Amino acid sequence: CMPSAIAMLRGCCATRRRHSLQVAEETETDLLAAAANDFQRAVLTEEFWASLEEQQPRHLPNVASQLLTSFSIDDIVSAFVRGSEAGFVAAHKRGEQYMRENIFLSYLDNASLNLTGAECFLKPLLAACQTLAPALGGHSVARLLLEPPEGRGPPLIADGDLLLLQLWGDQLLTLRRPTNRMGVSAPRPKPLLAAELRPGDALVVPGGVECHVTGGKFSIAVARVSSSPDAPGPQDSPLLYALFPLRMPEQSLDVALAKYLNDVLLESSLSQEADCFFRAAVTKHSRPERYFSSKTSLGSSSDEVADLATEVKGRELAAKLSTSATELASKISAAGLRKHMAARAKQLREEQEKSARKFLTERVVGAEQVVRTTSFVCVPSQIACHCEKGAAVAQFKRGSETLNLPISPTASGLIAKLSDALPHVVGDLPCEDPVERICVCQILIFKGCLELIEAPRD
Repeated sequence: CMPSAIAMLRGCCATRRRHSLQVAEETETDLLAAAANDFQRAVLTEEFWASLEEQQPRHLPNVASQLLTSFSIDDIVSAFVRGSEAGFVAAHKRGEQYMRENIFLSYLDNASLNLTGAECFLKPLLAACQTLAPALGGHSVARLLLEPPEGRGPPLIADGDLLLLQLWGDQLLTLRRPTNRMGVSAPRPKPLLAAELRPGDALVVPGGVECHVTGGKFSIAVARVSSSPDAPGPQDSPLLYALFPLRMPEQSLDVALAKYLNDVLLESSLSQEADCFFRAAVTKHSRPERYFSSKTSLGSSSDEVADLATEVKGRELAAKLSTSATELASKISAAGLRKHMAARAKQLREEQEKSARKFLTERVVGAEQVVRTTSFVCVPSQIACHCEKGAAVAQFKRGSETLNLPISPTASGLIAKLSDALPHVVGDLPCEDPVERICVCQILIFKGCLELIEAPRD
């Protein structure tokens, strides 16, 4: 009786745990949906649509204050790790590609990280895209950019209209028309807008406008997780912002019409003559010699006969084109185009949700060795670490072997703290940049100079 009672008790506890997790997930989903709806209402105003119509930038202050609380440092780093494994992350330095062995080394080398399809790796961005989608052609995507404090890149020039959402850090942006095609002596255009973006602010950037970063500073929105009152407060931070395309090429009228016509040609029942004509894809501009060549069709080189053959073939082609085009036009309509665009947008949303479920739930190889701000780390007992604050090199000795590891002086205080060989919470380690703190610990773990440990019982 006792074993069966224990089994029943364990089953009951497991059921309660699953129920608690389900309730927590539903609560998180509801909170994200509410925050995303508030964001959508704050952004999609009459002023927003007017700025798009006039192709003028607009600063939208404090439109994502609720959504902002859903982004944590651990979630952001995890999104870049997962995105890197899936091939969605690119690193750039001074405008050129700069991907090292992993994203942690790239960031420590002051390279900016770019995550495409970011909504598939972060629930808050997915919720934001889903609420924006109905007003933006039925489908919305996001791109996430993370820039180190010393890694500012070249000006951002959008191919199309963008919505920039500031998540971490403050930055002063100046927007102006491009000057690369202007003469040297031509007067420079005046700035369209100068805006100081703070976490939760958004910025409408019209297509083709240059977005220059002219200043940045730390924001308390990237507050460290440290609970130690002795740990120094950060003075500078990385910049993190999301880009939402407002008018994607896939949603333009010409692309939508081309896809609609292509599907009509493939799926509609056309007459045999029209079907053969469209399959041949012959037009007066592409292959005139196929229809107008007199030598191959009539076997005569006479100018009169050639002119007559050209005229006959021209009338034949014009008649076939007119008949086939009339038949095709009878099968298309504005309502059909709208229905086709809605179906394509629905398919894209379903694929987006499927990808998000995959990337958010699948297990990353080596996930147990990924550092989090709440992780406990310690230098292994067989390794002696020495580093002074402000130093550019840290020494790790194992027996007779010594590793002289080049480091940034900004990470020297962190390594100096670790040199006492005691357990430390990653979030409590002194480092001005919270992302650099995680990257340094992660690289030291990769090199075997640091290890993750369980939380001490005391």
